[in-house]
Amino acid sequence: MLFLFMTIVRYACMLIRKAPAQLDLISVTDARWYALGMFFWYAAAILLKKANPRLVMGVSVLLSMVAGYFTGHTSTFAWLRAVNFFPFFYAGLMTDPGRLTELTGRKRIRTFSVLILLVAAALAAWKVKGLAPWRLLFRGAKAYAQIDTELPLWSGAFWRLAAFPVSAAVSLAWLSLMPGKAIPNVSGLGGKTLSVYAFHSPAYKTILYFLPFLDEWIRKSPVPLGLLFSALVLVLCSLPAFDRSVRRFMNLVVKKEENHDT
Repeated sequence: MLFLFMTIVRYACMLIRKAPAQLDLISVTDARWYALGMFFWYAAAILLKKANPRLVMGVSVLLSMVAGYFTGHTSTFAWLRAVNFFPFFYAGLMTDPGRLTELTGRKRIRTFSVLILLVAAALAAWKVKGLAPWRLLFRGAKAYAQIDTELPLWSGAFWRLAAFPVSAAVSLAWLSLMPGKAIPNVSGLGGKTLSVYAFHSPAYKTILYFLPFLDEWIRKSPVPLGLLFSALVLVLCSLPAFDRSVRRFMNLVVKKEENHDT
């Protein structure tokens, strides 16, 4: 339902921008891929609920390593991204939240987390020769052959394998440094992440369509102005009207099932 809602919103905003619009439910290259991926991941989790978790994790990582060698139609139902990110979904599904909170809350872990994020920020900001193309691995959308690098194609699977612990370390570092208490006027935004996800991309493009000078400013100074504009879009998409619209659409199926049961 979330994927269908985002497809409708995307189509409507493209009409507003007078861009070539179509209700594309097959080729998924935009932010909708995550909603579609969640559908596949939950379906897979239901089918594999009696399987050995270690075996499922091992096979899913192996499939991710191999999937990168296929170059044709990787955007069809966002299947390549779905395969590449399933191990993270499954790891989260198998993790005890309480134990994870206890682990990431330790003082030594938090200190180490600061170092991890500083290194990650430095690598993201500095243009290290030969490193930039491999950042595409963390997006999970490109086949190895589509990554412009001098490294041999056969090494792609090993780089994919190496990307897993790097992604996990950065993700856990963020979790470790999250505040343990609510922050007034800020923490409440966390409850509106669904509407932010559903609307942020079309909202971003539509605003820039009507205010093209903003796009020019952001390109000249992408870090401060880009972050500021992103924050404004976040607040806009968190408004109650946006939040209610996506939740009501997603609840259509639930209400129908409840009425049927009654």
